[in-house]
Amino acid sequence: MHCGQFTQVTGGSSRLVLYNEECPGQPVRTGYVIPIANESLQTGTSKNQRSVITGKRGAGKPFRGLPSPSGQVAMGASSPHMGLIFRAMCGTTAATKETPLALSAGAVKDNKDGTVTLAAENSPFVPGDLISVYGTINYDGTYVLAKGSGADALVFTAPFVAETPSDAHATRGRACDIRGDAVDRGDGKVALPLLPGGSEIWLPQDLASGVPHVFRPGDSVTISGTTNYDGEHVIDSVGAAEIVITAAYTAETFDAGLAVPVFYRHEWQLPKRQPTQTWEKFFDFDEDAASSPYRRYSYCKVNGISFDAGGDGEFLLTIDVASGGETGSSSALDADPVELPQVFIDKPDLSLFINGVRRGDVATASFSASFGITPQNAIGDRLQYTRMPEGDPEVSLSMSAYLESDSLQDIADADTTVPVRIYGAGLEGDAFAVDMPECVLDTPGAAISGKEGLMQDVTAMAFVDKGESVLGFTLINRIAEYA
Repeated sequence: MHCGQFTQVTGGSSRLVLYNEECPGQPVRTGYVIPIANESLQTGTSKNQRSVITGKRGAGKPFRGLPSPSGQVAMGASSPHMGLIFRAMCGTTAATKETPLALSAGAVKDNKDGTVTLAAENSPFVPGDLISVYGTINYDGTYVLAKGSGADALVFTAPFVAETPSDAHATRGRACDIRGDAVDRGDGKVALPLLPGGSEIWLPQDLASGVPHVFRPGDSVTISGTTNYDGEHVIDSVGAAEIVITAAYTAETFDAGLAVPVFYRHEWQLPKRQPTQTWEKFFDFDEDAASSPYRRYSYCKVNGISFDAGGDGEFLLTIDVASGGETGSSSALDADPVELPQVFIDKPDLSLFINGVRRGDVATASFSASFGITPQNAIGDRLQYTRMPEGDPEVSLSMSAYLESDSLQDIADADTTVPVRIYGAGLEGDAFAVDMPECVLDTPGAAISGKEGLMQDVTAMAFVDKGESVLGFTLINRIAEYA
């Protein structure tokens, strides 16, 4: 009870849940909580004053016009949740499980700058990726790849020790050593004790809590180097220095075991027809203070996505949403929606590639994609929108670059078609990419604006000609599928 005085609803106690729809306006019953910074999904005012003459001084009772349910959602760039948005934009896609990379049997190279190079072949990793190396004598551990890493080389910071690896591998994310005794937890559960790798990268929250790993319940993990537990397992629970799996217990003391996280690669392209969703807001009113604490926006389509790269501040994705209508409800579609782990990628984790070359001269960039979706209403639809046709997408990347070479000017002057990729890799191994396969660059040129260092504004304008889609998304994380 509210005891005679209601409490103001706070945003921190409210939430936004996303549901995919089987058919337009028919949501599935499984919802996902979205980690938002703010949102503006609203119907908008639609009542209008009457102009008819009534013989009285004053207008007649206002009449209802068509509402305009739409708005924006600003969400944290959490890898598992980005997949929900990409799926909402583009539909389902088949994931590919990543496999460890076998390193080439070449001598480790000393780069004379505090970094070393391990030879590789057909490496999927790029600068900024977090990888673990194992099977070497001197370089087992976890590293952030440095400039120069590519298809045939892994470059990272480490003291040089001469070595020629013969059976070494690299994997995405943080592998952990398994050391100590297996523990029988009963009910078919076995605890495996973990130690961090020799050159483990630590996050501040790890140092504060003492947790030497980033495994989570539900993650898949590949165990090797044991007698009884090798293979892929799903983690049942975790402790400060252990993971618990489902397996038949056999006593064993580990001295060479390894736990490697399993990552999945998801790829989407913007389709001709986008799927629909329902968004549901919950306001945490006091008991008996509201009859409809849930506001539901159905038959929605993602109408755009934008974000800023570089500079300071939190890395947020802004999602534009077009909706067919809004209703209130006393109960949720899903009383217990799924809360995926929050694995954030931050602005310092971003890279920009133009024509396959990682640029180091772009200070800030602003990505924007608008899909031209216009809700439409027909006679008899009353106050709902029943059509949501897609228009031509407008996709661009506006950049402010340090004037250090004329390479971007040359590309713009030649009207050359180049691919542009924005890539982000977090400190848990998760990564994402936004791809514009066909772009031309446009620039007004550089101006001598003063005595300070000069900048040049450049815009990448995406189009579709020889490709299949103007826009693509790649996501690498520990989520097996987005159904």
